[in-house]
Amino acid sequence: MMMEPSWSEVSALIQSEGDERNVGTQIRRAREERGWSQTELAERVSRVLHPYSEKVSSSIDRVAVWRIENPDAKSGGRRVTIAELIAFAKVFNMTIAELLLPTGAADRQKAWAAVEAAFEALQAVRMATSTYREAVMRVRAFADVDEELSHQIIERRDAVQEAHAESYRKQWERHRHEFTGSPRDDLHAFAEANLTPEVAALIDMTSTKPMNLWAWAQGRTVPAEGA
Repeated sequence: MMMEPSWSEVSALIQSEGDERNVGTQIRRAREERGWSQTELAERVSRVLHPYSEKVSSSIDRVAVWRIENPDAKSGGRRVTIAELIAFAKVFNMTIAELLLPTGAADRQKAWAAVEAAFEALQAVRMATSTYREAVMRVRAFADVDEELSHQIIERRDAVQEAHAESYRKQWERHRHEFTGSPRDDLHAFAEANLTPEVAALIDMTSTKPMNLWAWAQGRTVPAEGA
């Protein structure tokens, strides 16, 4: 699920808050965050603008960077061409939108995109929870009246749990030299506390206890502290 703003959302944000004067501010902020001098930035941008020239008589020098960063200076600011704007974005590994927008605007847009993604994710969780609960209860109902089916599900549960514990044992043996603590004596208990979806579902199907869906979603047999 994407948590980045869509092109249309970014475009709308640029139209409402974008300003050429923000470019100088963002360039200065990005340069200072990286600890670059104006001369160093000019050299980096020049290499992007002229990638195939060993010796470049660049239109971007230290003075040009200063004028770009100070568009309202009495000595006269300097406008940025589209090619230069793209070069600055590449040098800073930023989007052009981040250069055109005021500080924090792009992050706020991303935050709202994450808010929307959270709404959608929670709805999906609720739907999945309902589907899971209904499926488990249906299996329980069938197993209650079909002893052979109940026996088969229990056998499957035990076999899957054993395979799950064995996989942890093999991982431990393969990587035990990487651990400084003492080895776990009860690998079955550790495996049961870190369940796969298949193991968790089979346990629910063969139990009469209420389903602990929060713990299952976290891959544990018990909820996290404070959950």
